[in-house]
Amino acid sequence: MSRILLVDDDPAFRGRLTAMLVEDLAGVDIHASSTMATAIERGLAEAWAAVLLDIRLPDGSGLAILRALKAARPELPVIMVSSLPPAQYADAALHLGAFAYVSKDRVSQDLIPVLDRALRSAP
Repeated sequence: MSRILLVDDDPAFRGRLTAMLVEDLAGVDIHASSTMATAIERGLAEAWAAVLLDIRLPDGSGLAILRALKAARPELPVIMVSSLPPAQYADAALHLGAFAYVSKDRVSQDLIPVLDRALRSAP
């Protein structure tokens, strides 16, 4: 069972994404967080196969979460999933160690193959 932490403050998006992942990937266990504080706490305290992370959260930046997670667990695949323009944030996220950047408007086409590669790359 691959445990995935999904960090996004939009409950409707989390629900749709969770349903899609459970349907399209065998053996995933999705856990949700909606704030920077809980994402960092859970991200560091629990074992994850991958993290799906939005950039804009009500209490801070997904980039700060990315920094904290990669500092503690550099091997952890973190995929940024955001509606913010890739040109503005993708380079920063990848520079900080993100596995990939997927635009929310392309999630149904792009996320499953990217997440599958991330899960296969995890130690």
